Amino acid sequence: MRITLFTCLMACIAVFSVRSCHGGFYAGALGGVNFIDVVDHVIAIDPETGYVIGGFGGYGFCCGMRLEAEVAYRRNSVKGLRLRGDSMVKGTGHADLTTVMVNALYEIPTCYDWLNPYLGLGLGYCHANHNVEAGFLGTLSGGEDNFSWQAIVGFGYPLTDCFDVGIEYRYLRPMQLVDDHAAVLSLKRIF
Repeated sequence: MRITLFTCLMACIAVFSVRSCHGGFYAGALGGVNFIDVVDHVIAIDPETGYVIGGFGGYGFCCGMRLEAEVAYRRNSVKGLRLRGDSMVKGTGHADLTTVMVNALYEIPTCYDWLNPYLGLGLGYCHANHNVEAGFLGTLSGGEDNFSWQAIVGFGYPLTDCFDVGIEYRYLRPMQLVDDHAAVLSLKRIF
């Protein structure tokens, strides 16, 4: 029993030591579905499911840490406005977010070479814009620049020695009272 446990432990350490030293520069693209949730406001947009696209580049260190820069664009159609008290005014328009982030990610070591879970946090800048034509209320439009932060949870799968594909959940807080959720598929090229 002890020999089997020791052998398994040594195999895990060997796999971890090989995978954790898979560092270097990388670049990639991401895309997926986006959901905006306006927490509480006197007048709030009522968004539909949208999309997110973006690109990133960074450096992976031998300890499982990665540091990257990311630029992303999110866009959601708007089907109307919600007024406090659950009143609804139908309308058409869009809401979009452009973000520039710096992310720090950590790849969690596993005994499986084909599974690379990771966690991350990002800080950066967000430009939010909306334009809604809402019946008797007229056109409501505007833009706002804010500090933003995000949390990332994902799994990577190495396709080859140079390419990884990932599936991620990203929570973005672009401004007060707004939550942004995205389910993302990414493709990363390791140089």
